[in-house]
Amino acid sequence: MIIQIVVEVLGIFEIAMVEVKQGNISKYFCANMSLSTECDWCSGKRLNMLIRKSEIENSLKRLDRLIQEVLMATAINVTQKVIRAVDDKVTLADTVATNDKVISGA
Repeated sequence: MIIQIVVEVLGIFEIAMVEVKQGNISKYFCANMSLSTECDWCSGKRLNMLIRKSEIENSLKRLDRLIQEVLMATAINVTQKVIRAVDDKVTLADTVATNDKVISGA
């Protein structure tokens, strides 16, 4: 499960690095600030950037789901250990009480 989380994080970094290397981050702000045709790259590159943004959003959703699964598994594991510990103490207390009755002759 942890490996899946690391793979997902690395995938997000990969997409972000491609954007930074291509210089699309600054172009994105240019496109949002100017609605004129000054930025001729907007048509194709903006579409590619939106696709990558969608890929990042999907990766973040998968990452969130994986983290939630890890947290749930951890909570279940801790709960099971607590139940076993309590059960062991109850069993021990019952054994001691039974032995006390046998020793006292009750």
